[in-house]
Amino acid sequence: MSEKYSNRHKKRVVQEGVRALKNKPGWDVENFVPASARAQERLMELDQQSRDEKVYAQAQRCEACEGLRERSGDTTALCETHLAEAMGF
Repeated sequence: MSEKYSNRHKKRVVQEGVRALKNKPGWDVENFVPASARAQERLMELDQQSRDEKVYAQAQRCEACEGLRERSGDTTALCETHLAEAMGF
């Protein structure tokens, strides 16, 4: 912009442009998540899924887990050790 426009006018033009961008689909800057963060989140989910599969496989052979499942009637119950492993401790 040239100097013939006032600062107030320039500010209004910029604000209108920002508002127009925010109204476009996919341009929500408040909820923007960079691709690298999504990839990191997905890796964490896969790691947790792998850990869960391993723990539940071990729990199928665990006497403490089996006893807890029988007493509680919960087919997914885990003993303290396997529960801690599933939670990542």
